[in-house]
Amino acid sequence: IMTLGNVKQGDKLSVYGTIEDKTSGTINVYCAMLKDDVFMKGYEKLQESTLSATKVTDTAIEGTITAKEDGVFYTSISYDPGWSATVDGEKVEVTPVGNALVTFKLSKGTHEIKLSYTPEGFVVGAVLTAVSILIFPVLYNNKEKESQLVKKTVTRVTVFFSI
Repeated sequence: IMTLGNVKQGDKLSVYGTIEDKTSGTINVYCAMLKDDVFMKGYEKLQESTLSATKVTDTAIEGTITAKEDGVFYTSISYDPGWSATVDGEKVEVTPVGNALVTFKLSKGTHEIKLSYTPEGFVVGAVLTAVSILIFPVLYNNKEKESQLVKKTVTRVTVFFSI
């Protein structure tokens, strides 16, 4: 996505690019124009009910919101399956809007919102790490005992052959 600046009807735009030697293919260029009045209407609608954040970290957001009507809690957070949400302590389904942004249904009224992020595989990775940390000393200790046993066995064999 590229911003080409402010244009008005009748303006001509040119797009240039460099193509490597001995390369061929197809380039698709899509253009869209933002209609300021429509954008502002949508922005004003979103501003009617905003989250008052009480906690914001790298992996969580908490706050309160008063929704004037039933609808969707819409964020600018990039969607990833690791996002989860609760409304008034009850887990709700997080769905991506446009396969891009975190959203979930929200009913009319005042609500406590909690959003949290845990990367996929994090829990499995943490459990495997913990198990490995617990098992390592046992395996290391057994290896030491085995090593001492081998030394004793070798010493006895050496003594046996030297007689």
